Amino acid sequence: MDVQVLELWDMKHGSMENPGPAFRSHFYDAKHKILEGKHTICVQFNHAHWKTKRKDPNALDCRPDAPDVPVHEEFNADKFNFNKIPTSEWLTPFRTSADAPFATTTSTESVTQHDGNSAGDFCLVAINVSPLFRGHSLVLPMPRQQCPQFMNADGLRTGLQFLAACRRPDTRLLYNSRGAFASVNHLHLHMVVLEGAATPGNITPMELCPTKPLRSLDNGVHLGHVVGWGCEALVFSIEGCDSDYPMRVCSAMMPFIHRLHTEATPFNLLFVSARKVYLIPRQNQAVQERTKGHRMAVAEIVGIQICTDPEEWDTITEASYMERLRSTVSITPQHLADLAATAKD
Repeated sequence: MDVQVLELWDMKHGSMENPGPAFRSHFYDAKHKILEGKHTICVQFNHAHWKTKRKDPNALDCRPDAPDVPVHEEFNADKFNFNKIPTSEWLTPFRTSADAPFATTTSTESVTQHDGNSAGDFCLVAINVSPLFRGHSLVLPMPRQQCPQFMNADGLRTGLQFLAACRRPDTRLLYNSRGAFASVNHLHLHMVVLEGAATPGNITPMELCPTKPLRSLDNGVHLGHVVGWGCEALVFSIEGCDSDYPMRVCSAMMPFIHRLHTEATPFNLLFVSARKVYLIPRQNQAVQERTKGHRMAVAEIVGIQICTDPEEWDTITEASYMERLRSTVSITPQHLADLAATAKD
């Protein structure tokens, strides 16, 4: 699936000399560097990206009194959502459900005729019009259901089944909840190809940290705790399972996600594969919006720091990056321990 998406993405994106008209910005002028230190943090600066990306209307940058961004917000069809994007931004539709195999489709019937009342299994991969790097796309689970950016079982399952159909080892899916720098309140994930992100070894730095086993869950999924990173995180993984492993991972994770929703705790997800997902509960994004230049969505949290201005690019160090994670992203160890205990409920 990812190989097909990347080929279609390249066709739409064009070249430096002849860039594709569907994109608002390009990554050709982006600067990259690896910070000195043991974690090989990748840093990028692309001023054009920040000038042109779709803005979160709730964002309140640099306001000392910025209120928390609500984790729960109803879908509003009058605001921008991905059902409004033109077909020029489409890459490929696909279908997925709990009872049927993953399949791509070229039919638009389910889009043009869906009335919003039936379950529908139409999903879509679309370009990100302001890509961070080559291949940066959006995976839209059942967009005609008009779900807000509030992760549910169908969305989680769709992401896992999508990755199960991918071939490249450096393909990842990323998720930002509301309050964790999601800029559009319509259920979506980001597909990234780490080769384009210029990460050492085509792996995110967070994945290089060891994982402390916590317990095995009833459905064969293992729960672990990331050790040695700047913020608290849980890892769900499964090995040696038959073809229903995406459903098993989904079933294991949903009680944890439901608890975070109940607590109104924002969170980010890093899908390494259909067998391994990082869950990163966090402080509300408003904690960072109360200061200048501090923005850490999921890409930044896992070690791909996207700088917002030249000063940040010039002055960032591994130590300052890790301190930012600790002070403005991470929940407390006790909060994580309480969350991890959900496995016993």
